[in-house]
Amino acid sequence: MTQLDLFNDYKLAQKPLLIAFPLCRRRDLIAETARGLATRNQSDGRKFWNRQVKAIRRDMKANGIPKVEIDRQVSEFIRVINVELDYRAGHWSSRQ
Repeated sequence: MTQLDLFNDYKLAQKPLLIAFPLCRRRDLIAETARGLATRNQSDGRKFWNRQVKAIRRDMKANGIPKVEIDRQVSEFIRVINVELDYRAGHWSSRQ
């Protein structure tokens, strides 16, 4: 056995790892989502939000991200969207 054989065995044993860019850092997605929520009435906003989250979950699942990580990412995304909506509504200042 040569060193190259060891390397090939190692590569075959490793499962590919996908590291997703965190949802809470995707500024364009955050801005688009906040704008979509802020410009709709409550009913349409709820439908828009459900479509957004469903698409996010579907994409992450298709990329092999575990459910627990998807849930964590969506939870953090919700927090950031709420902060963005508060900021847009003028409920936030740099003094807080």
